[in-house]
Amino acid sequence: MPEGTGGGGGGSGWNTKTRFLAAERTQESGGDYQIVNSSSGALGAYQVMPANLPGWLAESGQSDMSASAYLACDSCQDRLAYVILGGYYDHYGPAGAAAMWYSGQPDPHATFGSPPVYQYVDDVLALMHDPGLKPGPGSGGPLPKLKLPGVNIQPELRAMAQVAKRFVYIDQSFRAFATRHRTTRPGKRW
Repeated sequence: MPEGTGGGGGGSGWNTKTRFLAAERTQESGGDYQIVNSSSGALGAYQVMPANLPGWLAESGQSDMSASAYLACDSCQDRLAYVILGGYYDHYGPAGAAAMWYSGQPDPHATFGSPPVYQYVDDVLALMHDPGLKPGPGSGGPLPKLKLPGVNIQPELRAMAQVAKRFVYIDQSFRAFATRHRTTRPGKRW
């Protein structure tokens, strides 16, 4: 899904993907980068589940770090969200991406959860179109910069994001193929 401009105010770099990430951050934590959910243990501004942290840090081109180090690094959180959640946005659009982030599946009309998935999605989309939405740290540009002296990993991150998008596309294509080619004969899977 292309990044258009939209949703009012904000200045340069304040496109629909940036607005979506800001809306998710606002929905999840009110923009608090140091918050930890007392019941689930979800971490930071985007409320990343602790079990997802190591894999998603690696996918976003970052070194493994402790939960406390992650909470102390706003740019690390923005980078992870831009790559992982932004990848969902690119693949599913804003409604599907919000559903994926909240429930692990892209159907924005799903009725499970508390609140239900569809309500969470509606809340995020409403925030996205709120003229008072603030971009927050790291939201003004296309890819938040990590503070690593003398190291430029931007080209590698872009390449890794492209590879990750291809894997998502291949996975979705395989699932669609498998669904179309299932047989109804007993005892046969394909």
